[in-house]
Amino acid sequence: MIGLPDYKLSLGPLQLDELPQESMLMIQGLEQYLDEVNELLLDNFSFLPRWRIDDVMVSAGIGGANCGPHFDRYDVFLVQASGSKEWRLDHQYHDDQELDDNASIRLLRNFVATRVEILDPGDVLYIPPGIGHWGLCRGESITLSVGIRNPTVQELVSNLADLIVEESASRDTLDDLIPTPEGGLSEADIENLQSKLSEVILDRNLIQHWYGSYVTEPREPDIIEIDDPLDIESLRQQLSSSESIRCKLPTRLTYYDGEVFTVFVNGDAFECDHAVRSWLEPLCLKRTIMCKDIVDTDSSLELLQVLTNYGAIEFRKEDAND
Repeated sequence: MIGLPDYKLSLGPLQLDELPQESMLMIQGLEQYLDEVNELLLDNFSFLPRWRIDDVMVSAGIGGANCGPHFDRYDVFLVQASGSKEWRLDHQYHDDQELDDNASIRLLRNFVATRVEILDPGDVLYIPPGIGHWGLCRGESITLSVGIRNPTVQELVSNLADLIVEESASRDTLDDLIPTPEGGLSEADIENLQSKLSEVILDRNLIQHWYGSYVTEPREPDIIEIDDPLDIESLRQQLSSSESIRCKLPTRLTYYDGEVFTVFVNGDAFECDHAVRSWLEPLCLKRTIMCKDIVDTDSSLELLQVLTNYGAIEFRKEDAND
C-alpha cells in the first residue's frame, strides 16, 4: 500500500498563476461549452447514445500532479489528450465504506495497485464502475474523462418515487377491507399491497415517460439560453432561409417510439406524430441536420417550435460542416 499525501480541495473560480506547483486542475462539463469536445464525442463515442454520456471532464497538471486514489460509480473512458499519465489500478470493487471520512474528496483509505498503465497522446483507458484508480501526471499532462451515465437501482427508485408522489392522480387508499382480528399480517394483506404498488410502479407508460425525462435532465439548467418564442410562420421562414439546425451544446435529446411517439428534451416530454422520426433520429445521432431534410409539415413545425422555445436547437445559415 502506498502512503497518501495530504490533499486539499479548492473550488473555482481560480487564478491559474496562483495554483500550487503540483496542483491538478479539473473542469467538468466541457461538452456543454466547447465545440471541439462535442466533435470528439461525435467522432469517437458514437457507439453510445448521447443521453448515456454524463459529462466530459478535463484534468491538467505537471509532473506528479494527481487527485489521489479513488473510484467512480459509473463507467469512465480516460482519453490522453497531451503529455503522459501513469495510471495505477487495482482489481477490487470498492464502495463508499472504504472512503476516507476525513478527506475533502472521495479518496480510498487503502489502495494497493496491481497494475500500471502509461497513457500517451491518443491512448484511451476504460475504467469500470467501482474499480480503484490513481492517475499521476508525467510532465505536463492533459486527460479527458468521458463519464457514462450508469445510475444505481437505488437512485432510479428514489427518482421514480419522487415522480409518483408529485404527479400521481390516484387517491386510492390501500384497501377497504377490515383486517382479520388475529393481529398479524396475512397473505391477503401482503398480496393486496403488492398488487396496489405494482399497478403504479410497473405502469409501462409511466416508466417510459419518467425514464426519458430522467436521462435528458440537463446537468446545469441555468446555462440553457431560451430564445424568444417563435410562432409557426416565423419558424417556417427560419426553416426556409437557414442551411442547417444544430443542437445547442447543453441539449439532451432522445425519443421513444411506442404506441405514442414521445420526444424528451432537457427533462421534459412531448407527444408527437411518428413521422418526425425521419429527421429527429439523425438529429439525436449527429446533433445536426440539414434543413432541406425536414419536411414542412404541421407535426414537424410543432416539434421544431417546442425545441426552439426550449432553447434546444439553433438555426445556422452556413453549412454545419464548415
